[in-house]
Amino acid sequence: MTKERLQFGREGESAALTFLKKKGYRVLKKNFHSKVGEIDIIAEQGGVIVFIEVKECANHEFGHPLNALTPG
Repeated sequence: MTKERLQFGREGESAALTFLKKKGYRVLKKNFHSKVGEIDIIAEQGGVIVFIEVKECANHEFGHPLNALTPG
């Protein structure tokens, strides 16, 4: 993976963290690694723990990013 792609990913995760905090989520863990994979963000709100995979996009070719949010 190129340095530019890694930086783009970091910026996407930073934007996601800002979004979640503004929505009242408490971030428990970032970039959690296990033997089966990685979870970008683990957060909690109102006693509910959520596991978040961050996907970055360079343009709106497939729609606005907010339309890609799903409850899981």
